[in-house]
Amino acid sequence: MSYKEEDERRSGKGLPMLGRTNWPQFRDAFMDYALSQGRGGMILIRGVDDGIDGDARKPEFNMVRLVPDVDNPGSMVEGIERKYPNSAVGVSLFQKDETKYEEIMNSKLKLISKLLMHMEDDVRAKVETLQGFKAARNSADILTVWRITEQVVQGTGVISIFSLSTKLHRLKQGDQSDWARYSKEWLTTVTDLQRAGTAEEVLKAMLTTHLVFSVNQDQFRDKLVPIYGSTNWPDYDTILEQFNTFALNMERIGDLEGKANDGKMPAYAAMTKTTNNGNGCWNCGSGDQIRVNCPNPPATYTTL
Repeated sequence: MSYKEEDERRSGKGLPMLGRTNWPQFRDAFMDYALSQGRGGMILIRGVDDGIDGDARKPEFNMVRLVPDVDNPGSMVEGIERKYPNSAVGVSLFQKDETKYEEIMNSKLKLISKLLMHMEDDVRAKVETLQGFKAARNSADILTVWRITEQVVQGTGVISIFSLSTKLHRLKQGDQSDWARYSKEWLTTVTDLQRAGTAEEVLKAMLTTHLVFSVNQDQFRDKLVPIYGSTNWPDYDTILEQFNTFALNMERIGDLEGKANDGKMPAYAAMTKTTNNGNGCWNCGSGDQIRVNCPNPPATYTTL
């Protein structure tokens, strides 16, 4: 690599603009650029931000050491001993870690700035509106900003929302010994879900997921199969309308087969049209409501 090429790599001058269709090309070029950006770049490449010697906290002279959490293997909690001794040696260690921390933060902020500067306008606008972005940017969380960016350009936002909301709905704790695993997985899933879209998108996904899994699976099997087979589910209000129409149609078919009222058939079952082109109330014919919301008593006629 020539001096000019190395200079361009370090400065990011050769980075392409990130659009909706060139993520693989941009990702490889940006990772190459990250190699020249010190500790922050290594965090992005490794996909792990473990701070200084496994401690991601901002150094404070009076802070305590982190120790393994005996109740949650793999996690750390604050102990009782000082991290930095109250001595000249402790002051020196603290100052070194403080310098390292500032270097890491500056490196991550530089990466975030470079990433945003090399986004096309529509990509950046979408990234900046997603839940979790602002907090990630302000805290120099390069990994979260990177994941949000990937979701936007890969079009995985909606897909991951329904996948994650389904995972959260199905997540259950086993026996008492399963609490550590369950709580960790629950928190991870919730965090990923919050990053997968805006607050409104996440709420719609949660409501839709609850509706889909709470209805009678046998009754609505024909309607559920295409939903389960899709990566982009309809909104809950659309599903509710479809299910309601399906249920009414099935009830009407049953009535037409003579399964009601000892020879008396609900009037709506014999109606060929309503005042709303077949989309209104099958009980009274009004176009102002559907049959399940009709305030009138069931209308019937006697079959011959």
